[in-house]
Amino acid sequence: MPNFIYIDIHLLNRIKKLQYKAQIPALALLVLSFLLSFFFATFNMRYPSLILSIISLTWFMYVSACFRMRQKLPIPEPGQVLSPITGKVKSLKRSSDQYQLRLVKSFLDVVEIRCPHESAEWEGNALRVVFGETSLVFRFDTDNLIRFPEQEMQPGNVIGMISGSAVCSLNLSQSLMTALKPGDICDGGQTQII
Repeated sequence: MPNFIYIDIHLLNRIKKLQYKAQIPALALLVLSFLLSFFFATFNMRYPSLILSIISLTWFMYVSACFRMRQKLPIPEPGQVLSPITGKVKSLKRSSDQYQLRLVKSFLDVVEIRCPHESAEWEGNALRVVFGETSLVFRFDTDNLIRFPEQEMQPGNVIGMISGSAVCSLNLSQSLMTALKPGDICDGGQTQII
């Protein structure tokens, strides 16, 4: 029995195609800067061409950084509720009968959304998990959410992606305590929330 969960090769190809599509404008800008320096070989056009080249290479590297991902991770223990995204615990607010946990994903964090529990189901831009008698809802606040509904809902599997930054919030009842506190780093599909 394997000790790791590997990302499906078809899913990896799909994510990489999205990355390449996002990098096309940066490459077009680089080509434009070379054409400017070639056709207008005067001293006045060298600096604008150089500036365009630097901007396009920076843009290209930025998009590459936004599509980082882990291709394998250890198989999680059954029965746990895991963090669906990689990020930092921004806040853990307490009200009279519940907690609100907010995870913040920066643009440099990995893009994948991992299945947090075997009972997880997509509901629009939210992920519902039935844990015992309680229903937990992970809400994703982003415009860049892409779901992969054909993927099997097994803990740790890639079930979606978010390129760029995002916020994931979860409301927990008082009976479900979490060991996480503000400032903690969560790894998607590995860090135990409950």
